[in-house]
Amino acid sequence: DYPAARSHYEQALTIWRPLSDTLAIAATLLRLAYLAIDEGDSAAPALLRESVTLFRQLDSDWGTAGALEAFAGLAARQQPERALRLAAAAAALRQRIATPSPPSERRMLERWLDPCRQALPADVASEEWAKGHAWPAREALSDAMAAFAAAPGARHAPLLC
Repeated sequence: DYPAARSHYEQALTIWRPLSDTLAIAATLLRLAYLAIDEGDSAAPALLRESVTLFRQLDSDWGTAGALEAFAGLAARQQPERALRLAAAAAALRQRIATPSPPSERRMLERWLDPCRQALPADVASEEWAKGHAWPAREALSDAMAAFAAAPGARHAPLLC
């Protein structure tokens, strides 16, 4: 139930912000971004940018991986190659830090990526995954931040791939 989840996350932010709990704020913003991506809500890039800013202050590899996965979800809507590269960069980082995605987030990411894999020839999808796996995570994240610095108020297109 997305409206209920959003309400709970927004409530959590009203608790975490006055406490200046940077990690909790960043993680909650990331969860709100996941919801926004799933719903095609234009708030997703702004939520991600704020979350990334906080995760960068904390030098959080876990947060970087989660943000890369979320940006892959955004890219999946119209840029299947970018989506696979970003997801692969996140997967490589998660391997390096020995921190797998939580099962619910892994299922969400796979749901975002499956149409992309189907839209691309298998060799192209494999090549993009390999490129992303070799892509330094911080560089991939900077690229994603620049790519999704969209105009405020723009709605994301439905999944095309």
